[in-house]
Amino acid sequence: MGMIGWLMIATGAVLLLALMRAHAVRSLLLSAIGGIASLYAVSTVSASGAALLACNAFTVCFAAVLGIPGVIGLLLLRMIASV
Repeated sequence: MGMIGWLMIATGAVLLLALMRAHAVRSLLLSAIGGIASLYAVSTVSASGAALLACNAFTVCFAAVLGIPGVIGLLLLRMIASV
């Protein structure tokens, strides 16, 4: 199974767990806001030097669906890939 397959499984698991909660919409919205805010913070901090994460449709969708752990995962993947 490739990277896209694992990402789809993780996204499905997050959505399934969020929808099982009593306040599903609020939970998903707070997770999306937290993820996008953390992506913006990483982008702002790295603006002075080399960009750690590019702000494109993939990273924004990834941050919106998976939240802060998704942004941390993107940073880890970036560090692993750059070595």
